[in-house]
Amino acid sequence: MIGRAAPERVVEPELDRLLSVAAAVLLAGPPATGKTTIARQRASVVVGLPEAGATAGATADWTRALGGRSPVLVDDWHRHPGALEAVAAAVRDDPRPGRFLLTGATPELPAGPGIALVRVRPLSLAERGLAVPVVSLASLLRGDRPELDGRCPLTGDRYLGEVLASGLPGIRPLEEPARRRALDRYLERLVAAVPAELGRPVRDPGSLRRRLAAYAAATATTVPESTIAEVADQHRPVRLPPDAAAAYRRLLERLGIVDDLPAFAPRRRLGRLAEEPKRHLADPALAARLLGLDPALLRRSGVGAAGRAVFADALFESLVTQSVRTYAQACGASVSHLRTYRSHRQLDLIVEGERGELVAFDVRLTTDVAERDVAHLRWLRRRLGDELVEGAVLNAGERCYRRPDGFAVVPAALLGP
Repeated sequence: MIGRAAPERVVEPELDRLLSVAAAVLLAGPPATGKTTIARQRASVVVGLPEAGATAGATADWTRALGGRSPVLVDDWHRHPGALEAVAAAVRDDPRPGRFLLTGATPELPAGPGIALVRVRPLSLAERGLAVPVVSLASLLRGDRPELDGRCPLTGDRYLGEVLASGLPGIRPLEEPARRRALDRYLERLVAAVPAELGRPVRDPGSLRRRLAAYAAATATTVPESTIAEVADQHRPVRLPPDAAAAYRRLLERLGIVDDLPAFAPRRRLGRLAEEPKRHLADPALAARLLGLDPALLRRSGVGAAGRAVFADALFESLVTQSVRTYAQACGASVSHLRTYRSHRQLDLIVEGERGELVAFDVRLTTDVAERDVAHLRWLRRRLGDELVEGAVLNAGERCYRRPDGFAVVPAALLGP
């Protein structure tokens, strides 16, 4: 193995389990989320591009390169022509577990039998070392209804600071303004890489940056894709052609930059539900940077300087959503959101376990939970009964406790996998 230094990530036990049963595991997710670090700690050898000028012989070159001692790591597979195909062929020939690790984008088509996919997201709140989580999502899914007690050292302002701090491991330790410059470089590199990723030149390189900014402005909303396109193209004399817009969208999804939360599909009727996903970027720090939000603007309500809307609530929800999705993946659960057709009822996060058990969360950037903050949880409990094993408000408060009505109140940093 290459070696281990960094603290364990939430995704690592899942990765190790899959390496014991699957011939290859692909770590997919945004650039700079730590995929390579995680993979190198387990790899025996790292392979790169085929020899310069290799075209027709690329598969043969990869076949030789993949013959090293297991596990063999192919880093950024999507930048290496023929790599995924060669791994798939090697797996078909020899399906023994733990032979290959890959990192990079999500394949457009299934990678093939014997190749498992693991999503790696930026650091969750539990992985940032801010507080000791005292509430386990796995326990909530089991219906344990644990005793809730604990205090959180974070305040609302500290959570907003975490939004700006980023969950990208290489950027998070930096001090301001170096962190802002690093986020800007991250976005610049992303835009600059588009022609190579799409396989064709881009006439207007700024169009992707505008589209990213439009997604950022839609954070934690169910704004339709058509509205995002209109916002992105509002200052262009000619709108981006639909095929180019669709290609941008697919690319951002494959790279994990756009990380939309799907709508809940209930097993019983809850009335007419909206089907649009909730919009999220992989890291709310990217959204804040695209919107030009600094600490002072983020902590104010209304409209900030130069007419820039301040999205403190939305970005807090995005941070919590990214964390809960990381914990749910570790539990083998899925995450969605629920919104009735005319938005009379909304639940920010619905976690569904492997046996259909449901845990509902509302996310509130508040230190005090009032009756109105559990109104939608009450409605869902009336409709679902025992199918809803737990309901909770994830907030920015200090104290973890259970209300007399049975709903949990959990400071966001005290929740873990």
